[in-house]
Amino acid sequence: MPPRMSVMQQTQLVIGIGVLVGTALGAAVHPWLLAIPAMMGAGLIVAGATGTCGLAVVIGKMPWNKGTNCGSSSCAS
Repeated sequence: MPPRMSVMQQTQLVIGIGVLVGTALGAAVHPWLLAIPAMMGAGLIVAGATGTCGLAVVIGKMPWNKGTNCGSSSCAS
């Protein structure tokens, strides 16, 4: 069964949640927790500069993103 969301949508969701939660924790708990959204932003800069997103590669290897190894004609639906 293919994933309902693309790997890039999953990546954007994880980054958005990380920035939101990291900013809230940094404001409410301790300023050092602002390092979470800062690292997410740095990752986006690297992804934009290199064209490769490490988080997307990791998410793409998750079990729910693995398809079956059979072609369209060899699998029963």
